[in-house]
Amino acid sequence: MSTIVIIEPGDTVELDPASSGLAHGYGIFETMRVRSGRLELWDSHWDRLTASAASLLIDCPFCKEDVLDAVVSLGRKLPADVLIKISLLREKGSSRLMVYSRPLSTLPDEIGLHLGQFAPVNQYSMLAGHK
Repeated sequence: MSTIVIIEPGDTVELDPASSGLAHGYGIFETMRVRSGRLELWDSHWDRLTASAASLLIDCPFCKEDVLDAVVSLGRKLPADVLIKISLLREKGSSRLMVYSRPLSTLPDEIGLHLGQFAPVNQYSMLAGHK
């Protein structure tokens, strides 16, 4: 049975080490920004998650409204500026969608960038464009 799990800060979740989601990393995720208590770009995140799930053959039987309700339910218990993540993991004959949060990272005043020549990107990879 596929389930939506809301993980509040400090909670833990049990994962089956034999599940594909854990044993092989067979899953996808979306990271969404909540700014001043408002969830940003929900439709875009949901569309990418469901498109990736279909492409990677991960069952996503969840209704968009039910997942949004879970995100909002968690968001009400969090600071006004936070990241909310959705992880969809493939499990034996089903899938599990987890909704949890991460604090915003603080960035340094300056950031350097080094572009190397020897890191090719395989644009034809089955995983290109998915998170």
